[in-house]
Amino acid sequence: MDMWSWTNAYKNRYGFVSVNLNQDGERTIKKSGHWFKAVAEDNGF
Repeated sequence: MDMWSWTNAYKNRYGFVSVNLNQDGERTIKKSGHWFKAVAEDNGF
């Protein structure tokens, strides 16, 4: 799920999955999420 940074007025969104707040709440995996999956499947770096 997305996480927002309160220190910059919630402009930056962090996390592995992006949530579309303007429509139906659709979730899509971010580039970092795909990277994390690959790392986990390889048991580390």
